[in-house]
Amino acid sequence: MQGPVLTRARSVDEFLAAPSGRFVTGANWLVFHERRQVAGLAMWGSPTPRDLLPLLKIFSSFDSPLGERLPRYFDARRLLAAQQPVIAQLLEFVQAHHVRLARLFTAIGFVHHGGVGRAITEGIRLLSRLPFSWAAFTEPVAALQWLQCPRAVQLGAEVDALIASAAGGSILAHDVRAFCAAHVGTARVEGAARALLLSTRSLQRKLADQGTSFQDLLQEVRVTRAKQLLSTTRLSVGAVAGEVGCAARHFSALFRKATRLSPTQWRAIQSGSS
Repeated sequence: MQGPVLTRARSVDEFLAAPSGRFVTGANWLVFHERRQVAGLAMWGSPTPRDLLPLLKIFSSFDSPLGERLPRYFDARRLLAAQQPVIAQLLEFVQAHHVRLARLFTAIGFVHHGGVGRAITEGIRLLSRLPFSWAAFTEPVAALQWLQCPRAVQLGAEVDALIASAAGGSILAHDVRAFCAAHVGTARVEGAARALLLSTRSLQRKLADQGTSFQDLLQEVRVTRAKQLLSTTRLSVGAVAGEVGCAARHFSALFRKATRLSPTQWRAIQSGSS
């Protein structure tokens, strides 16, 4: 049996000193370097500007061993939401350093299921003025094979397992959340099952075995997206409900159940109002 492709670095500094064959994780991200074959980044959940600080430190280390020219992999499948400052911070960094960053890439494979992941990857692609090949995929193995990674299947499975360990919970639940985030206004269990190459019954059974359901995960994502819209836009509560695929009266009940506050009360607290 083959051993693991990657071993853990205990800190960002340790990773930067000797990245080959290692990975390091943060609150919502994982960076890996596969022995001069491919370097990669995966992001998940709803990162904050503070979550990005160590990640940007890694990206800024142009003179470290990470500065070698390699194919690069970016997995945004499990991004559920991103605050506007996070998107701005990422895109500003790419724009400010696009010349140096472009020298590090021989190709880049993006992996996303639409939604926030697509928005960020498209922004990075456009702002970095890529002078090399790029392609978008829905699955990691296809992207890693396109990047000519010799152990694409093993590495893809290993990175998924590491993400699940770092983020908590199962890969399946994370993938269902990501699907719901990308299609929050229209998500249905049948569509999620097709996207995950499962029958509807099989998906429902697997989620039940993990103590959850498609509806539970969809409601969780709806509340997360609603919080983002309530805090960053002036949309009415009714419009926010429509954006997340809920009737207004059902939305208020859902939001109150999750937060113990009405949407209006929650927005007032976030804006500092009494």
